[in-house]
Amino acid sequence: PLVLLAENPGRGLDLRAAAAVFARLRSAATNGAAVIVHLPDLDDLLELADRIVVLAAGVSIPVPQGATRDDIGRMMLGAGNDPTGARGP
Repeated sequence: PLVLLAENPGRGLDLRAAAAVFARLRSAATNGAAVIVHLPDLDDLLELADRIVVLAAGVSIPVPQGATRDDIGRMMLGAGNDPTGARGP
């Protein structure tokens, strides 16, 4: 596919099955597909994503390179400023 959209692709799966799904998503990306994934689990997201965008309070915030797990967690909760210094609504 040219674009692959996945909503919480590991939900309800055991660890082995979820790992297989994530491997297929990585393979699609490696083969040129645009893979867009919505994941509520930060650990899964950090394992899978090349780039992360946080949606909080209706605002889309690209996560800068070098942002820590704590920075991203705060952004996901809409708490305070993002690491780029931009303010939310």
